[in-house]
Amino acid sequence: VAKAVPELPVMLYNIPGRTAVLMETATIERLCNDFPKVFVAYKDATANLKQTEEILRKTGLTVLSGDDGLTLPMVSLGAKGIVSVAGNVIPKQVRELSDHARAGRLDEAASQNHRNTPVVEACFIESNPVPAKYGASLMGLCGPTARLPLAPISEKNKEVVRNALKDIGAR
Repeated sequence: VAKAVPELPVMLYNIPGRTAVLMETATIERLCNDFPKVFVAYKDATANLKQTEEILRKTGLTVLSGDDGLTLPMVSLGAKGIVSVAGNVIPKQVRELSDHARAGRLDEAASQNHRNTPVVEACFIESNPVPAKYGASLMGLCGPTARLPLAPISEKNKEVVRNALKDIGAR
């Protein structure tokens, strides 16, 4: 793709939990060196803060967290924000966390992170994006139905999502 369409900016996405492959730092560095105008960003869902720091230090990529639960530590290392699952349910709160962290207001960021945690956890109690879709529907952002092959959220987990939103005052 980089050779065929060199004017197309690309965000690398490292998510070994879904792909069963971890992009090594050396591979990412090589791609950035070989195609500096193509690879412009990196979404990190590795849960490996050591590698995140290496990517930040060794490449010119804009790094974004791909894990809601690791946004605060990643931004404190230099990441610019997040591509969020929970942000589909509580966009204002996720943005506040990112804004506080990027501005160096770590106490406020930590407080917002703690407030967001019940919703973040609820978003992953079943296969993504089913709980997030249900939560977003409760917030009036979309309908509650997920399309096949995704199964509907269980009644038990609907309650978990509802309670998480209620606990943070989002609903």
